[in-house]
Amino acid sequence: MASSMEGFEHLEIQLEEIKLATNNFNEENVIGHGGFGKVYKGELSHSHTEGKSMVALKRLDRKHGQGDAEFHKEVRMLSRYRHENIISLLGFSHGRDEMILVYDKGQLKVIHVPMWKESYEEKKLDRIILEDIKQQMNLRSLETFSGIAYQCLKRLRKERPTMSLVVEKLEIALQMQVLPKEYIEIANAAVDPLLCRSLEEFKKLLSKGVLLNGGKTWLSVNEKGEHIERIYIEACNPQLTYFSINQEELLRHPTGDIVNSRFPGGRCYYYDDAFKARVRGEYLTPHISYTLNLIFRYRYESNVNEYNPLRYEVDRESKVFIIYPSYMREDGWFIAPLYHFTTQHTTADLQFHFEYRQFTLVVAGIEFQPSEEKVELPVFEEYQHIVDGVSQSLFYTSLQELKQILSKGIHLKDYKTWFSLNEKGQHCHMISMEDCLIPSEDSTPQYVSNRYSRFPAGLYQTNYEEFTTHVKTQFLSPSIIYTVNLVCDFSVYHEQGYGKLKYKLRGETTTSTVNLANLRKVDDWLCRVELFQFTSDGSIVELEITFDYHGFNLEVEGILFQPLEKVEDNTEKRTMKKYIYSSIGKWFRFNN
Repeated sequence: MASSMEGFEHLEIQLEEIKLATNNFNEENVIGHGGFGKVYKGELSHSHTEGKSMVALKRLDRKHGQGDAEFHKEVRMLSRYRHENIISLLGFSHGRDEMILVYDKGQLKVIHVPMWKESYEEKKLDRIILEDIKQQMNLRSLETFSGIAYQCLKRLRKERPTMSLVVEKLEIALQMQVLPKEYIEIANAAVDPLLCRSLEEFKKLLSKGVLLNGGKTWLSVNEKGEHIERIYIEACNPQLTYFSINQEELLRHPTGDIVNSRFPGGRCYYYDDAFKARVRGEYLTPHISYTLNLIFRYRYESNVNEYNPLRYEVDRESKVFIIYPSYMREDGWFIAPLYHFTTQHTTADLQFHFEYRQFTLVVAGIEFQPSEEKVELPVFEEYQHIVDGVSQSLFYTSLQELKQILSKGIHLKDYKTWFSLNEKGQHCHMISMEDCLIPSEDSTPQYVSNRYSRFPAGLYQTNYEEFTTHVKTQFLSPSIIYTVNLVCDFSVYHEQGYGKLKYKLRGETTTSTVNLANLRKVDDWLCRVELFQFTSDGSIVELEITFDYHGFNLEVEGILFQPLEKVEDNTEKRTMKKYIYSSIGKWFRFNN
């Protein structure tokens, strides 16, 4: 006997006994024809019984392609399994010209082949499985079971699988059947069958990433075993907020040399008008922190360096994200962290509303990414006190990259103030009305969303009424002249006509007046009106300004401290005396 059959000697039956049981393979004892030869009946003694019992003997014909190696493998694999639905191998005989397998004839059952094949071809697998095990059956396991069984029913021998392949497939299906519940759900949702022999093999497949839910979800695991789930934007059902058009026109495959690496094969959403989207995570790791990322790129590369914040609402909370050029990956795609939360379960369901954009984005999808530990950024002492107070996570590797970010501007104090550098590297600081408005006892502050505002709260509506602000800044550059400005919506004054606005600083007895005809643009729509000037010494500045009743409804973004852009002629320059409260709590007076 070949060395490969060591350990199975007890199953070997002498050929003479088999010839005696089948009357030397008499045709009268033939009970069937298999893919590799004939099947005989006979009465035989074997290792599983003391006396003789009726057996079925499968005589393999070498001319049909079954060799010694295949025969040995079949004996080894079939002898390992005992199950009521698997015909037991009782023994074998192997000589120079003969290869015979001996089975328990009493286990042979009638299979309704036409009905079974019809059910399989119509994908009605529930008709071919016993009712009492339906709930226990893994869908992928059932597909593997029925798939290999269907191949066994092929009419032509060359189309039928070898017994070793059958056993191999059954082993895979049985392993899938014992996967934990959460992995069974993943296996059932997979686009392609996740064939594996163990839980470890299954996890290795997940580490490479698998496509689920008809190609609308990409799932993978990180080194800690935490799940990373990417939802294709098409699966989020993006719907325009204010217009009704065919959404298919806005969902397209990337063109040219663009490779959608994180969402392979998916269509992208061309985003410029306001839209809403529902994001559902189904396979998250419970009880860990997640970051929800928007994956996108600019439609036109020329817009990458433009200032155009991403404004959105999630769970009825308004947010804004500034897109910096340094956030772009080497492949041209951006990753914008939209939302942070801690999972309680494996699922999460969030509704997003994205506001109008000036520059079109090509959105690939949304990613549930386990939150990483805080990355240590380079320390640059000159700006560290500013970076420590940022509202949005920053990423930079050099002082030049940091200055590039600051020149675009950053949010501080939980998105309530705005800091930036001008072309000369001088500090600019704006305090939002949400942060500096002193609430009135008679009314509740009203804000209106504005796509051009830097702040999530939007613009404060004065409703013709008097209002008071208390502003404080510690981020001004020393030894330069600053202007203090009221920032408003530029378009409002075209509709209402220009007027005059009176205001007074705390500690002063006189009221000052500014003409709103002297507006200067901050950007395309927002403008500023200069209130007064002063020279900064770099210390903390604190002001309380009261604006009188006015005959028009102002929409105010905030108070802006901005370096004087150019000094006017002495004949045009106004002499102003103002009081400002310093960091040591004393009012001081200056004359510019």
